Amino acid sequence: MSFAALRAPIFVMCSIAVAVASDAVAQEPIRSGDLLTGQLRLVRTRYPNGTPINAFQIVSAARAMPADDDFCDKPATTFHFVAMDEAKMKLLRPLVGKAVSLKAGELFCSHTAWHIGDAVVLTWSALAPR
Repeated sequence: MSFAALRAPIFVMCSIAVAVASDAVAQEPIRSGDLLTGQLRLVRTRYPNGTPINAFQIVSAARAMPADDDFCDKPATTFHFVAMDEAKMKLLRPLVGKAVSLKAGELFCSHTAWHIGDAVVLTWSALAPR
């Protein structure tokens, strides 16, 4: 049998393996202390009443949220890192646009218009940029 004849079945098997591996990662619930890695971005939007919202966010690999969070209906991929004080904002501002790893503390699924993303990381600590 020629390589050309095997190419399509090999591609299909590899695609299935990648999909299964992705589902396995998505099913592992995130816990306090886990790292979230991705490019940090600053999302600027407005609350329905017109109040501006500036939210630091990472788009990461899909992660299942803890089962006891009633607001979760799917794995989270966008994580809103809360920075309510000037010290946290100073830490994140220079990292916008860079690949970073942030260590999650307290986190939960979004449930108000103030939460920008699938999940909110209320407490966190930063690691050095990658």
